[in-house]
Amino acid sequence: MLATVIHLMKGTPFIYQGEEIGMTNAAFTRIEQFRDVETLGHYAEQIARGVSPEEFISGANANGRDNARTPMQWSAGEQAGFTTGTPWIEVNPNHATINVEADRADPDGIFAHYRRLAEMRREIPVVVSGHFRPLAEDHPGIVAYLRELDGTRLAVIGNFTADRTSFEVPADMRGRGQCLISSHAKRETLAAVVSLEPFESFAMRLGKEE
Repeated sequence: MLATVIHLMKGTPFIYQGEEIGMTNAAFTRIEQFRDVETLGHYAEQIARGVSPEEFISGANANGRDNARTPMQWSAGEQAGFTTGTPWIEVNPNHATINVEADRADPDGIFAHYRRLAEMRREIPVVVSGHFRPLAEDHPGIVAYLRELDGTRLAVIGNFTADRTSFEVPADMRGRGQCLISSHAKRETLAAVVSLEPFESFAMRLGKEE
């Protein structure tokens, strides 16, 4: 959902190593697992002030940088297939289920979704050059916008909540069209109200205006 909403906006998107297969932050439990010099320095300072190690590590997991620096998870094998030696920082234990090998084997996997987003930027001019028009800006859980170029309109909607959400579609987005990418079932029509699954996202080319 995040990739769809971000990559179809204006500007140049980037892909940080691992997000294209759904890698997650590692949850460290011991200060010895961290490598970031700033984190280690703050640890010494905070412990001296009476902060417990558990409290500091909890904060470092939430706000630090090392938990996003773990080795690329190529496979479910030893050291995630990253090295036959000992990596600079530990691999994330969830490499057993989240890895390149497993995701590439799924034609509807996360990597396939990212690849389609990259194709859209190469092949569909409105994605790169179209005007950006945000809609539903006051909605607490839905991001919706239009990309417009030479009469072609691309509607993008993402549900940023973990709940099924009813969304009143702005009038400018309603109509039939071609679903170019989706995280759930493809949609061919945007009616006045749509029900979105948790974290559902999609982009629909509505075509040229009459």
